[in-house]
Amino acid sequence: AEQPIHEGAEQPAHEEAENPETAAGAKQGIGTPIYVVSTKKTLPGVTRNHLNATVDRMARDHQMEALGARMEDASQMSKVDSPLDIFRRALDTIWFGEDTQRQAVGYLLSKPCAAQLITRIMTASEDDAVASAMNRQLLDMEAERLALLMQLDKAKADKDSLFSQALAQAETKATEKLAQLEKQSAKSAEAAAVSQGQLHALLEERDALIRELEQLGGPQRLLAPKEGAKESLRITSQRVRKHLGNAGFSVDADESLHLLTLLALCPQVQLKAQTFADGVLAAQNLAAAVGGETVKALTGEAITYLPGGGGVAVAIVSEGQTADCAYTRLIPAREACPKGSAYTLDPWPCAALQTGDSVPMPPLPKEEAISMPHLKVTLDEGSMDNLPEEIMHLLQKAAAALKGQGAPLPLALFEALHHYLLLAGGNMQGGIAAALDLGLCAFVIPHILYYSANADFLAPYLHSLPRTSRVLCGS
Repeated sequence: AEQPIHEGAEQPAHEEAENPETAAGAKQGIGTPIYVVSTKKTLPGVTRNHLNATVDRMARDHQMEALGARMEDASQMSKVDSPLDIFRRALDTIWFGEDTQRQAVGYLLSKPCAAQLITRIMTASEDDAVASAMNRQLLDMEAERLALLMQLDKAKADKDSLFSQALAQAETKATEKLAQLEKQSAKSAEAAAVSQGQLHALLEERDALIRELEQLGGPQRLLAPKEGAKESLRITSQRVRKHLGNAGFSVDADESLHLLTLLALCPQVQLKAQTFADGVLAAQNLAAAVGGETVKALTGEAITYLPGGGGVAVAIVSEGQTADCAYTRLIPAREACPKGSAYTLDPWPCAALQTGDSVPMPPLPKEEAISMPHLKVTLDEGSMDNLPEEIMHLLQKAAAALKGQGAPLPLALFEALHHYLLLAGGNMQGGIAAALDLGLCAFVIPHILYYSANADFLAPYLHSLPRTSRVLCGS
């Protein structure tokens, strides 16, 4: 090993491996070959058992067959049943008898945790059914939700177009309706103009006949109302205040509206003043304020009435009457107690007038005639729908108190008071409080005075009813 290596000697094996072409073409040299021997790996010991020995013996004794060769199988195969299969067959066999069923179930339940397992399996099957039903419902609800979302998206997308279409349709309908109303209004205005022209012509003919009758010494007390104009309630009330104030009476806004409401509601009204002559003066100025035609029939003279025009027609009489008429009777008096036995058959209200501090002036010119139908419509437009419960309670208390004294309030008078309160309460500046004060003073107090009844039931309320208290005191 220590001898030097000859130049022609063979190279070591690892060098030949590094240059295989040189190694293959080199001639086999002379000398001692040198090999690099690696450390031999120690294989783990194999445990020998009977099966390994049998396999080794069979490998030595028998020749290995080629791959894919068909081998003869000399072993015998048989079916091996599992314990569960055996249990199932046994259970099927014993399940035909009731006694064996009980024994099998009892034996099964005697095993540890058997009852809990059976309960768990039964509960799981029921829960599965419930869960399946709930899942189906959830799926249906989800499908409905998705459908609604799609509809909502579609509606949002079509919102502008739908709105435009609806607006166009509404505008078309409104235009058509407006056109129809305009046509109807034009026709109505045409018909009204024709009727107004005919009425104007008839009134001119009537006035011409009246002048001829006067020249021939015809009826002295002739009432023929003029053609009335549609005037606002505020202006008419101001005219009443102006004429009565000029004549020397103290009348505020609520009291002037009170007189207009009585004119529109009642066929005859009593006017209480300081003297009888003052009552006549008040009646004349009230009629002049509304442009009414006026006649005096204080001693029962006959009155001739010619209808038409729609204006106010007033007859100043000394006592109330029961005969129906198309004009308004004003009854001057110096007390609030009704004058005439006709009150028991057809009661009427009494309006109390106070004398003012101003000096009476000459009468003012008569105003333009107002339309009585239009005055009634204007009052109705501003009327109340219902009276407050407190007011109704007071009216019922008054009716019960008078009935207990043998002087029951007539139903017609009660209905007229109720109607008056609805009209005046909605139009007066003082509201229902002022209307109640003036209404009791005009409708209830004259009834109490006429039948000499006791008014003590009104004592708790007199502090808020100044006009009623003043009339009861006789001032």
